[in-house]
Amino acid sequence: MSSNVGLQLDEIAKYIDRMKEQKKSTEKCIADIEKDRSGLEERIEEMRRKRDELDERLRIEQERLLRQERTIRQGEATYAKLMDSSQSLVDFMKKEYQDTRRQ
Repeated sequence: MSSNVGLQLDEIAKYIDRMKEQKKSTEKCIADIEKDRSGLEERIEEMRRKRDELDERLRIEQERLLRQERTIRQGEATYAKLMDSSQSLVDFMKKEYQDTRRQ
């Protein structure tokens, strides 16, 4: 019976060694997954940074567009007023000229 116990202890020791090998394999798998995850987190952070930069550039360009549109509207309104004033001045000068010729 003691040899039977010895065989059982050897078998238990073998299973313990196999479990230790499986544990090492699992630890390596976990380390690989964590490394992949860390790499993904770095890429995500880089993409967030790039998105933030794009958002800032977009904001600046949108402000520029609004300023350009406002300037164009004001310029067109001023131009129209100048055209009206110019025509009024032409009409006034023409009338004055004609009036002075009659006298």
